[in-house]
Amino acid sequence: VSMLAESCGISETYFRKLFQRVYGLSPMDYITNQRISYARELLTNTVLSVEYISYDSGYKDPTYFCRIFKKATGQTAMQYLTDYRLKIADVILKGSNKSVAEIAAMCGFEDEGYFCRCYKRKFGDPPGKSRLEKN
Repeated sequence: VSMLAESCGISETYFRKLFQRVYGLSPMDYITNQRISYARELLTNTVLSVEYISYDSGYKDPTYFCRIFKKATGQTAMQYLTDYRLKIADVILKGSNKSVAEIAAMCGFEDEGYFCRCYKRKFGDPPGKSRLEKN
């Protein structure tokens, strides 16, 4: 922030006030939001580890990243990823005749039993019953 203020030829305090006025949040909150948004994108579109994602999102400490991610989203990174995968699985389940095992594998679950437990916890019914009710 101090380097940005200096490059603009204004004090750091004034830069922070201007930034707050224009964007509605502090420069650090803005940066944190951008980092978390990028981490969400990596979580849902890659198979990278949470540790690698934390580094790639600009955090030097994966534990700190996990705390910031949970504070920002209300979920741990793994809970966020599991929730995302379950939502995708539910859409596939409603619109295809693929087996539960195929859908679980397609959505990144290595264990069908674990997938079924997670699905039931999120949606209230196991995937097989859920499919019957939706068709």
